[in-house]
Amino acid sequence: MLSRDWSVDRFFTEAYRDVAGGDYSVNDPVYNERFRLVNRAISGVVGTFADLLAREYLIEQVCVVDNTGLYLTGAASYAAASATLTAVMNGNFQTTDIGKLVVMRSGTSFYLGQIASFVSTTSVTLSGLALPSTDIGSLDDVLAINTSPAAGQINISGLRPMRAANQLNVSLKSTATSQVKALSPEQFDFWQPTDLSNANTLVWSLVGDTINLNWGSNLSGPGTVTIRLPQMPQNVSYGSQLVDVVDGAPVEIALIKLKMILIDRLKKPPVDFSKELQFWISSLYSTYKGNVETEIVQNKIAALK
Repeated sequence: MLSRDWSVDRFFTEAYRDVAGGDYSVNDPVYNERFRLVNRAISGVVGTFADLLAREYLIEQVCVVDNTGLYLTGAASYAAASATLTAVMNGNFQTTDIGKLVVMRSGTSFYLGQIASFVSTTSVTLSGLALPSTDIGSLDDVLAINTSPAAGQINISGLRPMRAANQLNVSLKSTATSQVKALSPEQFDFWQPTDLSNANTLVWSLVGDTINLNWGSNLSGPGTVTIRLPQMPQNVSYGSQLVDVVDGAPVEIALIKLKMILIDRLKKPPVDFSKELQFWISSLYSTYKGNVETEIVQNKIAALK
């Protein structure tokens, strides 16, 4: 998580107090929505300023051909406050399981999340919007599903890629060759692996959330491929968790966005945050790019509303 100062509890409480004029009650409907509302505010702000903030969320993911996963063989439980899954699976949890999709079943209820961090060989923390809101002492089934690619394709949807203006800044490198080239989908379709000039080249093309791969005739395969791309902020699911947004202007803008959401949820009179937003957006651009035109600031303010 990028913040060093702002926990979910502090972040939500600060916004709520400014909007409602006091502390919230556990019986308040927005209390039960707090994680979803915080996630919505932060994702909205980071998406609006992806042109500036994408570099803060860059990750590198090594992709290997792996069709294996984990399934429940013993007892399993889920602690909602810390979003921790404890389960005896057919194999041990490992740090390499981070990013895997997890499906949990309790009776006829199904829950979906993603492994966010490794705790122990039998415990991991999860992130996601479809996790249980209360503790489950005994789960009926758990699957940890590998999202690694087949040899000729890489599906990056599990990595939650961040797009700026529908464009994704992604790069690849391979252990098989240093000649790695990005192609448009049209160029990829007509690329000839047997052409002498392509013999030692690995090419790729992004279509939606799928990266298609092809390689020259001198290569036996794509090798171990590493993807570098910006990822959407990690969703929060417990109160002491730090929010995944940079301290300073970004977190201040996210706080204002959460206040806007709470004003709507609590049916409070509208508040014009334009002046505060103008200050913090100008500060954000000053940090990342230098001076910014007034029109751009106004467009960003409009997008946040």
